[in-house]
Amino acid sequence: MIASLVAVTSFAVGLLAARPSEPRTSEPCPPGTSLDEVRTERAAALLATPSAGRALLAHDELPIVCWGPSEPAVMEDRSHVRLDPRASDREAAARLGHLLLHLRDGVPLAEGCGALAMAESREREAHALEDHLRAELGLVPLEAAALERVVSGYRDRCAAR
Repeated sequence: MIASLVAVTSFAVGLLAARPSEPRTSEPCPPGTSLDEVRTERAAALLATPSAGRALLAHDELPIVCWGPSEPAVMEDRSHVRLDPRASDREAAARLGHLLLHLRDGVPLAEGCGALAMAESREREAHALEDHLRAELGLVPLEAAALERVVSGYRDRCAAR
């Protein structure tokens, strides 16, 4: 058990070291957020415990994780994600998996409102993955209304255009 935890933690630390080598300012996170590499390391280590999480972490480099108020956690861009510091480490790990799936498979609405059905499908897949990860990490599933709020927000944004 301890040997496998050490291996998973080493894997997560290796991912943190393999972050994008883009030029960084003294503060790579947007105003109102901050880096917390210790917290990010804990979330990545937890995400690496379920096989679905390990697969996501192995797919690509871990983005820069910024911690700051966000309801729900979001992608700032293709190299930054924002996680809510009020979330437990296990909640943050499951949400990080959700966001990594978007980075891997495509950001919802990246193709514009003409691809609204695809965006909704991607969001449903990411929520299903997050619920699976939450279960694997001993958490209860997200409330169904959380997914519907996001999908409804996509529809509202497209209707306003």
